[in-house]
Amino acid sequence: MAREVVRQKASGCRYEIDLASGVITVLERKGDARRTGSGGKRTATLDSVAELDETELEDLIELILAEGASGPTVDALAQIDHPRAQAMVDEASRHHLSIDVRLAAAEAQHARGRLTDLEAILVRELRLLDRPTDGLARALRLAEANPTPAVRQALLWASWNQTECAPECARLVLRLTRGNEAVATSSAVLASLGLHHSYFERKAAFDALCATLGMTLDPS
Repeated sequence: MAREVVRQKASGCRYEIDLASGVITVLERKGDARRTGSGGKRTATLDSVAELDETELEDLIELILAEGASGPTVDALAQIDHPRAQAMVDEASRHHLSIDVRLAAAEAQHARGRLTDLEAILVRELRLLDRPTDGLARALRLAEANPTPAVRQALLWASWNQTECAPECARLVLRLTRGNEAVATSSAVLASLGLHHSYFERKAAFDALCATLGMTLDPS
């Protein structure tokens, strides 16, 4: 969890973990100096969960699980090479409420070579996107890294869906297919795909998007 926070929010920093109190401290790097605590005692830094013994690993897993199911907690569990952590990742892949949780699990399983067909899951989850806070950022990142025809078609499907995610899905498929210039010249089209526009406004915008892309929506 600490490593994921540093990667996403504090690049270049280091962290300290106090398992007993459940506290993770993120520290700014200053050269090669280490933080010195009260009384001049040097505080050790854990750069990897590989340095933890079995009991500490189990404590860390319980600490992560106490946060509840979320994409970041699955990301954290995926970093731990322990049967219980990996079992929790597998369980997360079947989470029935959160797209971000399922996608995080699929991403972790794929990275470990335990899932070969990431595309099928990504396509399914793109079509299910609803709220930007549940999986949109992860889905777009994975789609950009795997811009297959099926993924682009799923992005087009998500662009047509009447959700808050539609404009960003349209933006990505447009950039992947036609480049940044096409995105810049299609700002009005992208805005009109928003949730609160009328059916007729969204249909006109979607038709314009398809024409620019040279794609048609596959309803299957």
